[in-house]
Amino acid sequence: MKISYDKTADVVYIYLNKVASEGGKESAGIVAETGGEYPVAIDYDKNKQIIGIEIVHASKILDIEFLKKLEFKER
Repeated sequence: MKISYDKTADVVYIYLNKVASEGGKESAGIVAETGGEYPVAIDYDKNKQIIGIEIVHASKILDIEFLKKLEFKER
């Protein structure tokens, strides 16, 4: 898993697999998205496996500094 934050767009993207984080051809095809003031998009691959989560207006609902400190181990 990998987390990135785009400060200009105020968007957090959580990559749930290595292929998605490297922008491979298995990355996002199907997308489910919530509406509202703080939209969240869930990206699926062609096998309907969740590969990523995008959070818009992230600084309004998440502690960005905390997210920057997180470390993840490969499984």
